[in-house]
Amino acid sequence: MSIAYIVARLIERYGRQKHRFVNVATPLAQLGVDAIGLAEIVMSLERRFGISIDTARAMSWVTGSEIVDAVESALREQHRQAS
Repeated sequence: MSIAYIVARLIERYGRQKHRFVNVATPLAQLGVDAIGLAEIVMSLERRFGISIDTARAMSWVTGSEIVDAVESALREQHRQAS
């Protein structure tokens, strides 16, 4: 499963508007993701991937694409530190 797919499924779960298909480029607010939903998404991703995401940075995200980029960046950093 790709990170984008996982993020899209989490947006579907925690967004207030239920969509059959979530495009991660769509603004989170348009998909019904509020601050609480975003916090749930962040915690789910941290648990799933064993990463840490800066909460202040997360609250500035506008789209799911930014979430995907942040997860990919955190995974790269985790890999760099393990090497």
